[in-house]
Amino acid sequence: MRKFTGKYFGQAWADLTQDKRWWQPLLILTLVSCIPIIGSITAWGYFYDWAKEASWGLNRPFPRKVGDAGKRIKYGFFALLISWVWVLPFSIVASLVNNIPFVGSLLYFLLTLCGLAAGAVAQAAILRALTYERLSPGFDFKRIVGMARRDTNGLVRCWLISFVGGLIIAAIACVVLIPSVILPMVAVTGSMGSMGDMGMQYYYNDSFSDMSYYGAELRPIVMALLGALPILLVVGFVLSFFGTIVGALSTRAYGYWFGQFMPNTWGRAEDPMPFERMATPGATGAYGAYGAGQQAPYGAQGQQAPY
Repeated sequence: MRKFTGKYFGQAWADLTQDKRWWQPLLILTLVSCIPIIGSITAWGYFYDWAKEASWGLNRPFPRKVGDAGKRIKYGFFALLISWVWVLPFSIVASLVNNIPFVGSLLYFLLTLCGLAAGAVAQAAILRALTYERLSPGFDFKRIVGMARRDTNGLVRCWLISFVGGLIIAAIACVVLIPSVILPMVAVTGSMGSMGDMGMQYYYNDSFSDMSYYGAELRPIVMALLGALPILLVVGFVLSFFGTIVGALSTRAYGYWFGQFMPNTWGRAEDPMPFERMATPGATGAYGAYGAGQQAPYGAQGQQAPY
């Protein structure tokens, strides 16, 4: 067991790269993510399974084998559903108040910030549900908010991994796509004048079943799109691969953050958590009464290690 250093990104990166071929399973997961809906659910299931290991103090590298794919899909589904429950209400209300005169924009901004905060707290909810292998513990709102309040600083540090990673990916996309795709497209369309001067004509026959289209000026646009398609595919896949890396790192970091609550010592979901039973809680961001980088023996409270 590697001692936890308190540096979430550094610890997650060390765990991810301890295998020389660490990039191979992430590349495969990127390909899997291309499958609509189920692909992303499967990928996130692998991430949270690895995060659950971190919360139990296990420091094995990212899994290279398929293993129990059914369990990973279940974990990914749990993560998706719990995230929706925690975040979606803020998004819905924000969209409704956005059109209110004078204060709509301000309320939208505030609710968006609340949604971001809820997304971070939802990580604790997801890991709590996965600890019990049931959805309901992930909706114990009072207790989960209490966990977030106990170490808000650590939770924010974990959230920043995904936030900064997303900004970097967006910056790379702009640097690559603007000169190679967007500017050429703008040049092509700009040289053709307004849509009203493009000579597009439509006519219908008496049965309204036939339509002919004239407008040879559209050919440069079509050719530009076809020419940019390979670039878009390659850049999109590379950025998706970087996104997979960020997802693995952020969820692993959340797992380390969650470990301070000693999930390996938990009893039933309704029982008080270790920090709730302690008269003098341990240091914030460490591992409770067992000290930084330490864990209670596996099997406490009748639980078993995740593997």
